[in-house]
Amino acid sequence: DLFHAGSLGAGIPKTICTNVLGSGLIPKPQIDFEVLGIDEETARTIQKKIVREWKIFSKECDALRRDNLEEIQQTALMSQLINGDVGISIQYSLRKGERYGTKVLVIEADRIDTPPDKTSNPNIRKGVEFGELGEIVAYHVYDKHPSDSGAKVSKRVEAYTKDGLMNFWMLLDVERVGQYRGVPVIAQSIEKIKQLDRYMNAELMSAVISGM
Repeated sequence: DLFHAGSLGAGIPKTICTNVLGSGLIPKPQIDFEVLGIDEETARTIQKKIVREWKIFSKECDALRRDNLEEIQQTALMSQLINGDVGISIQYSLRKGERYGTKVLVIEADRIDTPPDKTSNPNIRKGVEFGELGEIVAYHVYDKHPSDSGAKVSKRVEAYTKDGLMNFWMLLDVERVGQYRGVPVIAQSIEKIKQLDRYMNAELMSAVISGM
């Protein structure tokens, strides 16, 4: 509410997002050509190719065919700051005219939750499933936001593929041992920010009444 109402709370995550990402994070490869056994000129050529391929991938990687990778970074970080965490799903779909089939899909935190029929499972907490050693093995993701109308279906998504590659993970800042979900960046200041909003609105209303 503090964010979407356009209050002081909206400025905090936006400022952090701008300072952290700017126009977006991009690679600047520095190949150790001596370790690879190649000459320096060959290394420069490879580095330039990596940057060119990254730009192509950035334009093709959005599963929704809407944003480039830099814009996805902005969306993901902003969602993490507001909700405390955000899900990132890696998918594969090679569409016509594209070079890369790897796709990135940002999943809103509210869609990740424990299904009603699995609430008694001690190995699942708020949609995060973990193994015997405490390692995260899967996430339970709903196909719709809780506020959307219609039936909602939960799907178990493995955290890693059979080849050990990351398939789904959550961006969050871990502050304590055993934490599986994140905390919004302004959680500790919500009450003070709300009181300050009310004070500013009261001052504004007082000025309007005095002017009348």
